[in-house]
Order: sequence, then structure tokens, then C-alpha cells
Amino acid sequence: MGEGEANPVRFTRAAFEQLVADGAVGEDERLELIEGAIVTMSPVGPPHRAIVQALNRWFSRNLPAEYECQVQDPIALSEATEPQPDIAIVRFREDEYVGGHPSARDVLLVIEVADSSLEFDRGTKARLYARGGVPEYWVVDVPQRVVYVHRSAGPQGYGEIRTIRPPARIDLSQIPELAVPLDQIIR
Repeated sequence: MGEGEANPVRFTRAAFEQLVADGAVGEDERLELIEGAIVTMSPVGPPHRAIVQALNRWFSRNLPAEYECQVQDPIALSEATEPQPDIAIVRFREDEYVGGHPSARDVLLVIEVADSSLEFDRGTKARLYARGGVPEYWVVDVPQRVVYVHRSAGPQGYGEIRTIRPPARIDLSQIPELAVPLDQIIR
């Protein structure tokens, strides 16, 4: 590293969570840990909020009892990455994950709703979720009113990416009996 160059501080999940526990980072601050860096999340506008609420409502009403819908809660992807996706469908656990955040092996589907974060969500986050082993990842492109469905996770990314538009329905690869009607989600 040359003179005058910044040496960025890198955090582990444990160090990041300690900052929150110590009050150095507010629990309500919109921050996530991405590859060791604390990243400020995009602000939530009305269309973003409405889509997240519609997804939460639909999944809460339709998921089988062995799964649950989490909204903007952390997922432990690696020792240096703990994103907070807008929606995560996880396996239900009696202990409510009190001992730690869900990991990729607990997650069936992650959904990010993108107004201004589309490039980050389709690039960096898609790569991280795939590398972490999240089997299915959706990005809702709010301005374009489409959903990018990513499947077949691997170390190099997702092997299958489809673009779906309302009024289509999206079948969940991990819960095939469910199909999300996009016209009820993206209005």
C-alpha cells in the first residue's frame, strides 16, 4: 500500500455484532456487512415499502408451517458477510434463531427489492448469495416492474437467471407447491 492510500477496516460478523451490542451502531440503522465492509443500505421509498409489505403478507398467508418469512433480518453468509435482505424465506425453528442468525443452509429464498440498488443487488449481492449457497434469489426491479429470478447457485454465481413480468406467477424451486402471483405483488 502506497503513502496516502486508505487502509480500509474490515470487520467480521462477530465484530460487527459487537459494535451493535456496544451501541456504537444503532440497531435501527440501515447497515449491512458485505465482505468485511459496513455498507449503508439504500433508503426505502413508498414503492419499495409497498412491495416488501405485499411480499411479506403473501408469504405469511401462504407458506407451509415448516417455513417462515423474515423481513429485513440478517443472514449469516460467511464470517465477513451478513446482508439484510428485504425478504428471506427460512426454515422454521422453534428457537426462533435465538442463538444466531439464519445461515444459507436455513434459507430457501432471498428477495431484494431494488429502486436505486439494482446494480449492487444484481451484481455483488447475487454473487455473494450464490457463493453462500442460497438456492434461489429474486431481485424485484421496481422501476421496470420485473423480477429477476436466480437459480442454480454455485461458486461462480447463479447458473440460471430469468426475467419474469406480471401477471405471471413464479414457482418457488424449493417449495414447488407455491407460486407467487406477481400482479398481487407489483402493482
